[in-house]
Amino acid sequence: MPSIAQELSGHRDLGGLRTVVECPFKATVLREGPAQDSGPGAAWLVYLRPVHTVDLDGWHGAADHADNGTMPCGIVLDYLRSIGFGTVG
Repeated sequence: MPSIAQELSGHRDLGGLRTVVECPFKATVLREGPAQDSGPGAAWLVYLRPVHTVDLDGWHGAADHADNGTMPCGIVLDYLRSIGFGTVG
């Protein structure tokens, strides 16, 4: 069964991993970024704790989803854009 991250990303390839918040705890919220302009799937996903969802309110996401600590707080997954049958960063 695909993970929620795979479903929200439109099964795109991971293009990058970065940290936007230094937090020692596991995330409880998964913020879904805006849709890719070249097809389905979020451009990015960020794992947060509730306090940081307020801190990053400038990161307008499409939705917030509950998470059970699958990733550390502050991790952003960036996804590649699909063009035709390939992908680009």
